[in-house]
Amino acid sequence: SVVVGMAAGCIPIIGYNMGAEKKMRVRELFTKLLLAEALVGLAALVLAEGFPRQLIAIFGAANESSYYTDFAIKAFRIYLCLMVLACVNKACFIFLQAVGKALTSTLLSMFREGIWCGICVAASNLLRARRCVIFHAGLGCSDLCNLGNHHCKDISGIKCRK
Repeated sequence: SVVVGMAAGCIPIIGYNMGAEKKMRVRELFTKLLLAEALVGLAALVLAEGFPRQLIAIFGAANESSYYTDFAIKAFRIYLCLMVLACVNKACFIFLQAVGKALTSTLLSMFREGIWCGICVAASNLLRARRCVIFHAGLGCSDLCNLGNHHCKDISGIKCRK
């Protein structure tokens, strides 16, 4: 990934400046790294939000049903909506490793991988339930009913059954 390469490329520069006790340079590098990573994440987000159908077609979804494509577009957008934060997060935990704060880096990485992904898995299980509450923007009751979820309820209280 581009963002991992950018952060990993800074490791020797960080090490050199930390060894020379030039902490101001390290701070400047961290600021520039975060900005660059956020810009890369923003560019990826613009592509994902602006051209989801074309990106999904790369994976062979061009001949699928319209329900599948609509669902894939919504899932793609939801999954990638935090692209900027994911890029910045990777920069932070790689930077923390480089400055010798392994425990903080591990905890930050575990938060992203463990806790956050656990929340997402729990949310996806709620979406698969026979009766579910749709809490994420973009997924409406009619969309889920069209995709085969026979009983669902959205925030407005609308029920749909097939």
